[in-house]
Amino acid sequence: VGNEKLDCPTCQKQFWGANSLKNHMICHDNNRLECPKCPGKTFAKSTFVNHIREVHRVGKHIPCTVPECKVKFRKKGDMLRHIAIVHENKKELCTECGESFKNLKYHQTSVHQGLRYKCQECNKEYKTEKMLKHHVENIHEMKRSICEICAVEVIDLKNHIKLNHEGPIERTESCPEETCDRKFRTGQEARKHYKSFHLEIKEMCQLC
Repeated sequence: VGNEKLDCPTCQKQFWGANSLKNHMICHDNNRLECPKCPGKTFAKSTFVNHIREVHRVGKHIPCTVPECKVKFRKKGDMLRHIAIVHENKKELCTECGESFKNLKYHQTSVHQGLRYKCQECNKEYKTEKMLKHHVENIHEMKRSICEICAVEVIDLKNHIKLNHEGPIERTESCPEETCDRKFRTGQEARKHYKSFHLEIKEMCQLC
């Protein structure tokens, strides 16, 4: 009956009619989440994220307009920059050195501003946070991945699969030393050769 006053069994609030009480009881459902921007509105966990993303435009909700590209972005400007760099292969001119780069910001901070990310464990420095994270995980935290193909434990799973399980790979990466005509399968191999053979820099074992 719509005119009947009913008590909420959980919080003792009173409501007129069964429908009002039923709508109120949703807020006591632990499987539902209340939207911080819509007071009183709750959603199932499966639909909560979609509500936040689509109604309040939070998170990566702007898709790349290039067909078959499934990358999404928080801002339209980020999406347009992605298209220019990734799909149109555009480069930006550095006014300090006259060279053009896809990631001009990274070039300027790492080369001209000398920005480095220092490891708190061993004081080694890296040009990006990603490189530092990779160093910490693999050297100090000893993170390893197990290859599902051969069950070997490796540091760089992606590179391991590429070199060992995807057939022969052409040696297309040149040594950074201009006078050296040797070629390698990956840029990492080329850099290791350059450091050890041309610069005579030997890497110390992290364990011994």
